[in-house]
Amino acid sequence: MCDQFVGGEYQQDGAENLNEYLNAKGVPWLVRKLIGGKMSNHSFHLSKVNDDGTYKIALGTAKGKMEYEFKFDDPITATGYDGKQHKITFSFADGKLTEKHEHLEGDRKGEDNDITEWKFNDGKLVAETAAVDKDGTTVTWKKFFKKLN
Repeated sequence: MCDQFVGGEYQQDGAENLNEYLNAKGVPWLVRKLIGGKMSNHSFHLSKVNDDGTYKIALGTAKGKMEYEFKFDDPITATGYDGKQHKITFSFADGKLTEKHEHLEGDRKGEDNDITEWKFNDGKLVAETAAVDKDGTTVTWKKFFKKLN
């Protein structure tokens, strides 16, 4: 099923469209510039916890490491990247690992459009997160990861 994702340790080694993605999300120019310098050192590690279908994902970000224990398609409530509570659902279909966040508190409460799809392309792990700008154009932030082990 998702065996190609399990066990590997991955480190970001490239990205594209971060500024465009943040602009589509409505982030002001100065804040985009501040964020841009801190968003280039992500990591990814997925492990199987036990045989009942429980997995653990560790995602390294500029704010530290986010770790979640989950079963596919079973929502969990946990702290998101913004420090607020989210309902997070991980799923796997068509070779893609999908991470979907619904905001449970704060000014984005009820929003569920923070979705990252993880997939392999030409031997590299690629994460894609999309946003729709004010003109209705979809902008995709892509992060590229190399395997460390």
